Amino acid sequence: MDKVPLALEELQIWFANHLTRTFRDIGEFNLPNYSEAVNQEIRSRIAPGPTLSAEQRFGIYNQQYWWRLFVLLQEAYPTLVRLFGFRDFNTLIAEPYFLRYPPNDWFLPHLGTHLMQWISEEYDEEDRKLLINIADIDAAYERLYHAINPESALFELNADFFSFRSSLLEHTVNHWQQNDLPKLDCKKGTYYFILSRTEEGVFYESIEKAYFDEWSASKLLLIG
Repeated sequence: MDKVPLALEELQIWFANHLTRTFRDIGEFNLPNYSEAVNQEIRSRIAPGPTLSAEQRFGIYNQQYWWRLFVLLQEAYPTLVRLFGFRDFNTLIAEPYFLRYPPNDWFLPHLGTHLMQWISEEYDEEDRKLLINIADIDAAYERLYHAINPESALFELNADFFSFRSSLLEHTVNHWQQNDLPKLDCKKGTYYFILSRTEEGVFYESIEKAYFDEWSASKLLLIG
């Protein structure tokens, strides 16, 4: 196999490094505004188009990179999005997460592989434990949905996060920005659930501790 020309390799590295940078200042066509130093660097590498400048052409890729990541993570973690709202989810969760763990897998459902780890390590707010539980359940739904073979996952929780999740998903993200969140039931102490995929989709079921112990001992299930 012929070696990639050095100039092309250098351009690709430069493009990727700048593509993944965040931006705050928005200009014409809702595209990023860059500093003059960055604009000059872009112009030295990218030609302008018939209607767009070099920096605007590059800005489209920069913008779409982040928008695409935000949307995919929102779809994979619908409960977290409802807790935060779109804007706060993007700025407080998605953006710092992707800066810490940039995507490096072609399989898009793997985007959130390190999200719970990031929450544990980087998220310092009082609701961190709530977020970890919710993210774990959202991730299990995503994992089972894309699993090649039917699988199940067991959960031992200190609150009924599954009913809480179901109540949140009954309404849109914007609804929960205007209304109080549903109450989280934690009176029972310990809750046991099994999450399974069938031909109709992924569903959860509350189970007794004896069944939880029996199934977990069988080692045939994933532990959430």
